[in-house]
Amino acid sequence: MHYELLYIIPLKYTDEENNNIIKEVEDLLTSHKAKILKSAKLGKRKLAYKIKHISYGFYVAVQFDLENKDNLKAINQEMLIKTNNNILRFQIIATSLTLDESKYEGMFGSKTISSEKTEKNVKVKEVKIEKKKKEEKPEEKKEVKKEDIDKKIEELMDDKMEDLKNQ
Repeated sequence: MHYELLYIIPLKYTDEENNNIIKEVEDLLTSHKAKILKSAKLGKRKLAYKIKHISYGFYVAVQFDLENKDNLKAINQEMLIKTNNNILRFQIIATSLTLDESKYEGMFGSKTISSEKTEKNVKVKEVKIEKKKKEEKPEEKKEVKKEDIDKKIEELMDDKMEDLKNQ
């Protein structure tokens, strides 16, 4: 049976520590006879709500095959133990689909670590600029590039990370 695991690592860890946690989770899966089909690092994102006073997390999705449902129960138990230390939240769902990172684009955007898409074909967003005056002027539209938005988001997240490290 096919399964998909989505989990969140707090941003208090370095990239190397994140990779170690990801390896631990993959080792946990393989120790219970799971065959990992694909693993995708979905990147740093703001959480919908704070979990344990943390606002940002690093999302990872793993698709795997598992024949014995009893092994799934054991994986769930061990993942629950890990949530106390290294993982904020996790969810395992049964699926018949292959891991398609594009389904996460609505939630996380198109920028993922494991995808090799170029950002040259990104559509430019239009932003309305409204001015209140007695005479109504036609609406002015300003083009904003996705790279500029991503750069600003990364700057804000880096600032937030520095704040978290200083606490």
